[in-house]
Amino acid sequence: MPVPLREGDRHLTTPADAAWPEVRTLAENLTTGRSRDADIMMWSAATTLSARDVQLFVAQCRAVGLEEAADQVITNAARRDAQAVLNIASALHQSEQYADAGLLLAAAAQEERA
Repeated sequence: MPVPLREGDRHLTTPADAAWPEVRTLAENLTTGRSRDADIMMWSAATTLSARDVQLFVAQCRAVGLEEAADQVITNAARRDAQAVLNIASALHQSEQYADAGLLLAAAAQEERA
């Protein structure tokens, strides 16, 4: 019998197609060596998705073991305008993805220095 979740418990796993249906295609591109296609998909996700969808995408990547893809999306998202970066950081923080929020803010700070 399943144990009920405690109040406040959050689960970072989401259905693979929840925010970005191409996540499976991304995984296939990465595993079959089509890195250019994968890079374009990750850049597109980082630069065009809403803050909530970036958060979901990063969570989906982490849930299926695509750690480097998640990091790359975060790094690319850090190049967005300041308000977009803050919105993404807030979405990550609200979902208790604190390390990802920190990575995003650190990458954005590096962009400002460059």
